[in-house]
Amino acid sequence: MVRLDFWIFGYRILHCESSSDRARLMLALMRRGLPSASFGEQDLLIRERDFLRNKEFIKGQKCEIENNPRGILPLLRRALRQRVSIFALVVAVALNLLASTVIWDVRVSGCERLSESFVEKALESVGVAVGTPWRSFNTGRAETALLAEYPDVGWVSINRLGSIAYVSVREADRPPLVFPEVGYSNVVAASDCIITDISVTSGYAAVKVGEVVKRGDVLISGIPPVGSGGKACHASGSVLGAVDDLISVEIPSDSIEKTYGEGIKSGLSIKILNFSLNIFKIYRNSASECVIIENNENCRLFGKYDIPVTFIHEYSVPYTETRRELEPARLVELASRRMREAILARTERGELIRAQTEGSFGDGGYSMITRVTVIEEVGRDSHITAQ
Repeated sequence: MVRLDFWIFGYRILHCESSSDRARLMLALMRRGLPSASFGEQDLLIRERDFLRNKEFIKGQKCEIENNPRGILPLLRRALRQRVSIFALVVAVALNLLASTVIWDVRVSGCERLSESFVEKALESVGVAVGTPWRSFNTGRAETALLAEYPDVGWVSINRLGSIAYVSVREADRPPLVFPEVGYSNVVAASDCIITDISVTSGYAAVKVGEVVKRGDVLISGIPPVGSGGKACHASGSVLGAVDDLISVEIPSDSIEKTYGEGIKSGLSIKILNFSLNIFKIYRNSASECVIIENNENCRLFGKYDIPVTFIHEYSVPYTETRRELEPARLVELASRRMREAILARTERGELIRAQTEGSFGDGGYSMITRVTVIEEVGRDSHITAQ
């Protein structure tokens, strides 16, 4: 059975010679985060937009690709080419109005470690799936449920545009491994520093404020001093230290300048109220040599009255890149800007107390070096074995 969103937005049939070839092809698509569906014993279905974006990859697989896409939108595009535009437009508007009652497509962006197919399955588990009625769907509850059930998702936003649910995902930062609070451990220095403050929660202080320590030196001991009568424990606490660091920035003497050419119309869509309909769109294998510009044209009745209809024109503007030499003042300006950003990133979890910057011109451009001193947390757990 063909999925509803495949029927609406179009799909291709990939013919495989055997079921084992189909299994290998399905696995290759899953590794690239491309959803597919079985069709018969030896064929696979893939969405048309996924096929167009990964055409070269799919052509390199062991399968035969059906020449013409199937589905409603591809059929309408072919009808438009045959000058049946009025009929196609009426049918498309009717389908678009019908589509406004349910979700017909889910589009995910922002995935890096997580695959798109994993996120789609996670969304289905919280009710965001093709065929879900919009009236019974609450975006806030779905976002909260997704964050609660899937710790790998750090932030999610679900937005509706016509019949499509656009899902933006930000993956959660993987937490560092933390030594469990069982057994015995010390708190040791993570870097060379001068101790500025120490607060012991459990264990025994091994250093004092003002002492110079090396990386790996014990700051809070989990083993009591000899003769003190104490017991070994999991040492914990907060230790702040003044850490010296070196930040360097290099700016090349030349930069790339873009020269834009004449724009080529690459897409047209109509927006009626909150419903959006794509009339045509030209796909490119790569967007590295052009930029996409949108031009919104609002409609007026008799030239006086605004109506909720907007034509959205898309243009692909090609460009060429040329290198040009930068002036010395410009090099210093760029280096200073990047240095400020680097210092802010370095001191995000600490307090900057000293900074000394120097720069020099070379054959390849301009180099800037800043020596900073930052007060930050310097303690980390280190497991020990009590004898």
